[in-house]
Amino acid sequence: MFNLVLSGLSFVFYFIATKFIKNKLRKKAILLGGLILFFSTFIILFNLGYVQLIIYAVFIGIAYPIINVPYVSMTYDVIGKAWKAKEMRVEYIVVRELFVNLGRVASIVLFLGAVMLFPAKQVIPVLLIILGSGHLIIYFFVKNIYLGTKQKKEVLIKDQITDEKNR
Repeated sequence: MFNLVLSGLSFVFYFIATKFIKNKLRKKAILLGGLILFFSTFIILFNLGYVQLIIYAVFIGIAYPIINVPYVSMTYDVIGKAWKAKEMRVEYIVVRELFVNLGRVASIVLFLGAVMLFPAKQVIPVLLIILGSGHLIIYFFVKNIYLGTKQKKEVLIKDQITDEKNR
């Protein structure tokens, strides 16, 4: 039932997210998705039961599309504007995947190390909060990314200052 709810809502919300989250709303959507994912961990943190797991599935089924669609599209836009983007796009995508997977590996290693060193009942809730905040932290890394076109304005200003067209 958990996977049915999660997959069904994800399917619907990925469709909705791709239609309605445009460039101007990307950062707000990343923040909203990160907040939903972070606070959804508190649903299963204190009282874990069947109903709580289904409610958790509802929230993450909604939140993952809200955060993933703008984050991935923003990532590829940044790659598209990078140095030698045409020639090195595969390398940029490989580096992106490398860091995403390094984060996953680091989370797993942290989890395994913590469970081996401390009692699981005490350390798992702490890890849920720490690792669950990762999606929220994404916003603070992307909030200062601006992908507007400056070249058109700079050329216009240069033409106005130098008045090269009227020479």
